[in-house]
Formats: sequence, C-alpha cells, structure tokens
Amino acid sequence: MYQILDENDEMLEIVTLTDQDGEDEEFEVVGGFEYKGEEYIAMFPVEENDENEDELLVAIFKADYDDDEELTLTSIDDEALQEEVMEEFRKQFEELQESIDEDEEEDEDDDEDDDDDE
Repeated sequence: MYQILDENDEMLEIVTLTDQDGEDEEFEVVGGFEYKGEEYIAMFPVEENDENEDELLVAIFKADYDDDEELTLTSIDDEALQEEVMEEFRKQFEELQESIDEDEEEDEDDDEDDDDDE
C-alpha cells in the first residue's frame, strides 16, 4: 500500500468525486496498491462511515493516468474482478495495520527503556 500524492507532491487525504448523477461525495484516501499489473486506489466514503460506525465501508477504484499524468478513477464493473481486488486490498490493509501495531509496540518499549534509564 502506498500514498497517493497530488500535483504538489503532497499526500492526498480527502477527495471529492462526482458520480454519474452529478452528486458530489467526499472520500478519505487510504492508499494505492497494485493487483495483476493494474493500479487501484482505496477510499473510505466520509459521510457513510460517519453514519455507520459499526461497519467500515470502502470504495476501490481503478487508477488510470493520461499522457499528462492526470489521474482518472474508474469503477470496477466486473463483479469477479471487484471481489479479487477487494480481497487484495484487505490483505494489504491487514499487513499495513500489523506493521503499524508493531511500530507502536516498539515505540512503547523504547519509552519504557528511556524511563528505566532515569
């Protein structure tokens, strides 16, 4: 899983997407990942996750870049591919969470060692 950067090389955190009906929706960018040679971007719909705290919803889009390096997001219409991509996201997201948890445990251990030195 990797970060998505905007045109200023800053981490993209919240994006507003417009659906086919012209409705805008805000998404929190989780990150990008590759699956079978294609790039995908995972995002959490901000409003829906605020309303439904028991179950975290995720949207995954295929990422395409044009000749000018402009990013275009496309929905995944093939249901079988959509399930495969979602499973890959879950796997990479769990690995990321485990890595974060390990880093936090190491930081806590370092803090305890610092306290023992005093």
